[in-house]
Amino acid sequence: MIAERLKPHYSRFRVAERLLLTGHSHQAWPDVGFEGMVEAWEDAAALVEAPDTTRPDGLRDRALLELLYASGLRASEALGLRIEDVNFRAGYVMVIGKGDRQRLVPAGARALDWVRRYLTTVRPRQVRRDCPALFLNRSGGAMSRQALWGLIRRAARRAGLRGAVSPHTLRHSFASHLLERGADLRSVQAMLGHVDISTTQIYTHLPSSVVHDMYRKFHPRAARVARVGRARGLERAG
Repeated sequence: MIAERLKPHYSRFRVAERLLLTGHSHQAWPDVGFEGMVEAWEDAAALVEAPDTTRPDGLRDRALLELLYASGLRASEALGLRIEDVNFRAGYVMVIGKGDRQRLVPAGARALDWVRRYLTTVRPRQVRRDCPALFLNRSGGAMSRQALWGLIRRAARRAGLRGAVSPHTLRHSFASHLLERGADLRSVQAMLGHVDISTTQIYTHLPSSVVHDMYRKFHPRAARVARVGRARGLERAG
């Protein structure tokens, strides 16, 4: 079973998820400005929270955007989800990625809460035929990629975001925001479904200042060099 094979990695996924959700006050999120992402953590929140949830389509859109940002799914992966792929109790979704490879990805309580609300209040009224897809269009069938692009553009306009915003924007932001908050690259690689870790490194586009700070914080030799430098400075001062 795929779930059994991924169990050893799941605790790392949960740690990474907590890093993304810790301190969820959007005002406290730092600015991040590199290509392929929303400009800042606040912008990611604004994009996700933009849909009008008083409307059925808006509640569906909010659930989908929350899930995209919480899990870093590809557009095709999110649109291919079935109801049974969501495990509310364990807090993950089962995804079929490129090459038909399966993986477990944590979704986070906030995203799953919106998905649950959509499932219980909107989807039963939308479904018109026996469609297993989680996210439906107004006709009761599975949402298309074009529909997803449309809702992303509408959300971006409502959030006041400028520049090109696409479904991939939230996937890039998911990965880079996790890494910036201290998640390890291997966990992010597994969640994104990348076979080669070099793809994850290129994909995230972390600015050099962030990479340098992460190196100084986590590499033991870097910490030792810093301590030696401070000690020598004190010797010279004395």
